[in-house]
Amino acid sequence: MAVPVTDFAGLKISRLICGSNPFLGYSYRSSGHNAWQKRHFTPERIADVLVKCLEVGITGFAGNYEKERVLPRALEEVQRRCGRRPTWIAYVGPDREAIKSVVGDGAAACYIHCGAADSCFTYNSGGQPNLEAGDTMDKLLESVGVIRDHKLPAGMGSHRWRIIMLMQKRGYDVDFFVTTLNYVGVYCEYAGAVRAINTVGKPVMAIKTLGGSAKVAPEDGLTCAFASIKPGDIVAVGMEHEDAVLENARLAEGIIGCLKR
Repeated sequence: MAVPVTDFAGLKISRLICGSNPFLGYSYRSSGHNAWQKRHFTPERIADVLVKCLEVGITGFAGNYEKERVLPRALEEVQRRCGRRPTWIAYVGPDREAIKSVVGDGAAACYIHCGAADSCFTYNSGGQPNLEAGDTMDKLLESVGVIRDHKLPAGMGSHRWRIIMLMQKRGYDVDFFVTTLNYVGVYCEYAGAVRAINTVGKPVMAIKTLGGSAKVAPEDGLTCAFASIKPGDIVAVGMEHEDAVLENARLAEGIIGCLKR
């Protein structure tokens, strides 16, 4: 199996990477499923999934900073078993200590997570950001600078494609963007997201491509995602078990091969 790779902000990485929401109890299903995930996913069980990722050619991992260091401990276990680990794209809030922590734990790139930018805006009654009403997003650039001080590729994210476009318009000096991409409306307006991803002059990591957990069949979600993004972009998908890893890797290989992009 050969999941296609790309140069993403200077990182040679598979175009499908593993997300971390299931590992930390963000199931988008129910509070009960959240609780089960938190109990189930010890560092050792997370490592089981990530080892399978490496075996089938999924070489990247998107995971957030958390004080308990569950994810770094899982990556250490993968290293112990395999002698290597997935390329970790970490995401953090605008917090200098969080950035320092993920750097120390071996992150290869880092971005300011989507919620941080989203919270810089007020919103109208329709749930859209008031882009003309003023915002505090420029303050996040200090954290981007901290990431750069550590010599890592630095990115910014938003669940809102309009905010990604605003980042581009302002000329924010980042190496990549992160935004949502799905056709079922989970934190995403599909047509606008596709336009933004293909307009910005930086590589993009697409998230929530399965609509948050099991809302979209993997074949449908991955086909839609890879048909909608640029050749240098990547897709992050949370994977709960090794069978999902194998299925998603096979789909990514086949879909990208058919699309030839």
